[in-house]
Amino acid sequence: MIDLDQYLAFWREHNGYASLTISVARGCPYGCEWCQDAVHGPEMRLRSPQGVAAEVKTLQNIYEFDRLRVVDDVDGLQREWIEEWAEIAQSEGANISFEALNDLNRKDIPMLDVRGTL
Repeated sequence: MIDLDQYLAFWREHNGYASLTISVARGCPYGCEWCQDAVHGPEMRLRSPQGVAAEVKTLQNIYEFDRLRVVDDVDGLQREWIEEWAEIAQSEGANISFEALNDLNRKDIPMLDVRGTL
């Protein structure tokens, strides 16, 4: 329904780069009183790293964009998942710069090395 070529051209013109969004998880494990179950439920459910890498590669083949924006409620909670995603993305040629809604490193210095491989 969206003309992504026009969207990406507009984004690039106004921001200096073109970006697409992606969601890799639903839910949140924290259960905060003020938002528990508000949108996606009380359990965190992650897509498979293989599936995310495949989607990124497909999008890269169709559209020319410069980075991704991960738009999950929470992210970076499971280092093993991000490490696996980075490894698969690297091997499949689906690695690309990305930004997230939250602070992915979570005060976790080794996470910065993982981010550098995507």
